[in-house]
Amino acid sequence: MKSGTAATIIGGIATQLLAIACWYGFYRLFAIDVLKLWVNFILPLGALVLGLVGGWGFYLAGRRAKRPSTPWLVFGAVTVAIMAAIFIRFLGYWSAEFEGMPLHRMMSFVTYLRATLGHARIDFANAGTIHVGSMGYFMEVFQIAAYAAASYLFAAKLPPAMWCERCHAPMHDSLWDKLRFDEKRAFEARYDRLPDEPVARLAALRAMDDESVAPGVGAIDFHYRLAECPSCSAAALVETARTFNGNAWRPWRALSRIRRFDRTASTPSRALPDPVPAAGPAIRTFGRRTVP
Repeated sequence: MKSGTAATIIGGIATQLLAIACWYGFYRLFAIDVLKLWVNFILPLGALVLGLVGGWGFYLAGRRAKRPSTPWLVFGAVTVAIMAAIFIRFLGYWSAEFEGMPLHRMMSFVTYLRATLGHARIDFANAGTIHVGSMGYFMEVFQIAAYAAASYLFAAKLPPAMWCERCHAPMHDSLWDKLRFDEKRAFEARYDRLPDEPVARLAALRAMDDESVAPGVGAIDFHYRLAECPSCSAAALVETARTFNGNAWRPWRALSRIRRFDRTASTPSRALPDPVPAAGPAIRTFGRRTVP
């Protein structure tokens, strides 16, 4: 497993443990099973809230580790979430007591599930507790699916991975950075002067300083990343941007560009080029005098 993938999964596991701790705290202090909280028999509110608490670690750790989203990463996030939801059920079984006797000493976990899900109760936000009988099996599956959906959304929210057209495999991001600008016009003027050749363009981007301003109306967040194939010399420079409208960031589709290139054809080594400062004005010569 790649280090970025491992870091992303570990970050998700950390927040899943936080969600389990939140469930256990409510269960012990208020005798409330948050996982069973519903709204109007339609929305599994408790499962969704716990899933959001447990899932945001995948996105945060993925961004920190510069890990793009792949089907395997999403599958791993959903698997961890399902296991966390099942563990919550097991924790409830292990914590339950009957007349002062721990329930796990009286019956197995499977027997406990049959007994509880076959005579399940659902807590509603506006109608108290309702017995749903044998529908408990369906409701439990629905709750777990809602819990896992939150982790799916967080993992899928990561930037999509670039795929090598030669090897038909995901590329690995070796560089991931962001530039922020206060004015759209100023950003466009600098952006239009960037060279088209990918390696030179990447060097110019790395040499560019952002304004590091607090976001205001019209602010630009420009993201760029370098994806490299681990099996061949294929690479891709991916550029995306978003604008701030005063309330939220919106994608700027006009600046979503992908430049594919061959590392060996563009530069003699796989190492990234050093930042190149912006070139000064051309020097004109007239006879023996040099005029700047």
